[in-house]
Amino acid sequence: MKPTFIALLALCLCLPALAQDKKQGGALIPPELAAAKKAYDEGKYKEATLLFGKELIREQNKLRPSWEKLAHLNNQVGLCLLHTGLYDRALAFSEKSLEIRLKHLGLEHLELVASYLNIGGAHLKKGEFDKALKSFNKSLVIQIKHLGKDHPSVAISYNNIGGVHLHKAGAGFGRGEYAKALEFFEKALAIDLKKLGPNHINLIYSYNNIGEIHRANFKPKKALEFYKKALAIMLKKLGPTHPAVAVCHNNIGLAHDGNGDWDEALKAYQKSLAISIKQLGGDHPNVAKTYNAMANGYAYYEKGSPKAKLYYEKALAIRLKKLGPNHPSTKLTKRLLDRLPK
Repeated sequence: MKPTFIALLALCLCLPALAQDKKQGGALIPPELAAAKKAYDEGKYKEATLLFGKELIREQNKLRPSWEKLAHLNNQVGLCLLHTGLYDRALAFSEKSLEIRLKHLGLEHLELVASYLNIGGAHLKKGEFDKALKSFNKSLVIQIKHLGKDHPSVAISYNNIGGVHLHKAGAGFGRGEYAKALEFFEKALAIDLKKLGPNHINLIYSYNNIGEIHRANFKPKKALEFYKKALAIMLKKLGPTHPAVAVCHNNIGLAHDGNGDWDEALKAYQKSLAISIKQLGGDHPNVAKTYNAMANGYAYYEKGSPKAKLYYEKALAIRLKKLGPNHPSTKLTKRLLDRLPK
């Protein structure tokens, strides 16, 4: 079974759910887009970006382009760019998709949800938490109106809203944000278990994100339980080389690190790096996250090791390039690097 929603991590390594359109213009995905969708589902986001982009250009060049196809293809290109770490470009395409849908469908149509989720995801990746929350809340209102409060799509918005609070906590907005995040994650998990069962792909979000709360609350063993639940589903549904699996390995490494097991942490980080670099490229923000985590470990467990400085510098270079100097992640890595003994 191929997933409709594929996840990646942002600042605090929580899993926001992003929205791939299930249909194009009210019809099933046509044959010419099958290769693009297949590439996306397999985590080959650069390839998917090119394929969806070609179809978008083809549609734009038609004498009478379909607004439904333009909205769909802008959404898909934006989604793929978001996964590749090009957040500003992703936001531009997602906003174009929303603009088209608002013009033709009005303010409360269910098809707006995909655009709002991806716009929120882009803002979250950029560290623009208030904008992300605004977009995710718009999605939630529409979903509840059309689908009811216990629909699995509502659970996706709950996970995303919880993710914003988790990110805010990690960025220094106060530990009270963790409690807010957990409330939304547990709502999402309850819906998914009831409606989808214990082995559905959508449960990876709640399991991973609840694991993040336990890790933040200094309960690494409990966090590890939830990360491993997420990993088991990912391996079964996505395969061992999907970028989301790399994210889960990274989180498992963080849990081992918090439990004082540096050897196991390093093994998990190396697994994560191997997948991320192969699938996303060596300058993707997810690679920077793992470099930063490895640097933290070397700084703590192998004091004086030159590897701490090396990996902080690698992480900082990627974050400066991809996120800019004012992003919370970039500032964090810079502070950690500056604190190393000279």
